[in-house]
Amino acid sequence: ALDLNHKVSQRAKITPTSCWRVVSSEPELLSLLSDLKANFGTCGYLPGLYEYIVPGTNRLDLKKSIEHGLVLAFDGSSVVSASTKQEGSDCGNDESYNDGNGDRAILAFTIDKRISSLKSRWVCSIVATSHSAFETALWYACHSSEVGRRMV
Repeated sequence: ALDLNHKVSQRAKITPTSCWRVVSSEPELLSLLSDLKANFGTCGYLPGLYEYIVPGTNRLDLKKSIEHGLVLAFDGSSVVSASTKQEGSDCGNDESYNDGNGDRAILAFTIDKRISSLKSRWVCSIVATSHSAFETALWYACHSSEVGRRMV
């Protein structure tokens, strides 16, 4: 809508989808968030609409998102340079991306029933270890056909 595609780095646009994986449980999500906090200095939570989104018994929206494959993790450390690429690795086959920088991100889509003035109630939350990882997550959120199919 704002025609800002030219502002997104080529690196974010060409990140292979194989660098993303579905987070399949609340304990796994908590572990990933704890790791990002301990090792990368993030807040350790998913940002939400005027709140943090933390897995728990009162977060049915997050539970449903996990069940539908709408919580994903990006691991840029699996993007390795062509000279160090391990055989059988799908992630990082495009040599123009690879630098093995280790960026990480968690991307989550949840429905917030408090939203009533917009066409959609979906909230996209991103925790990222760098600007590059954030940009990659945002691009994937907007352009992944897999995510689009899961949101239906």
